[in-house]
Amino acid sequence: MALERLDRLGARLGTSDDLRPFTFELSEIIREYLGARFAFDSLELTTEELVLRLRRRVPIQEMRGFVLGEVEGWLAGCDLVKFAKVSPSMAEARGALETGIRIVESSRPRPEPPVSVPGADGVSPQEAPHA
Repeated sequence: MALERLDRLGARLGTSDDLRPFTFELSEIIREYLGARFAFDSLELTTEELVLRLRRRVPIQEMRGFVLGEVEGWLAGCDLVKFAKVSPSMAEARGALETGIRIVESSRPRPEPPVSVPGADGVSPQEAPHA
């Protein structure tokens, strides 16, 4: 869902000279995704509060490829656009979008490896050849 929203947002990149609304929407998509992914209400939190929640909620096995420092820096950059009214260049907006996509992709749940259950392949343990 978040990747689809980011794709639609990216398709609109360059349709306006003012990239602040783009950055605001990008930040909201990622904040909403992170809250949903790690089960907390994220939209009303400050960047510092959101990062603190992530530090508390992201299991260590989920950290592979999911760098909280990068998320924190990215959110801080979005905050400059939102609150300090810094206007990003097209290259900065495109880079922010690419980083947002990377955040989502690197934090998605990993598929569970298949578990071998005796008899699940249609052969009962008694019928299986013995070594």
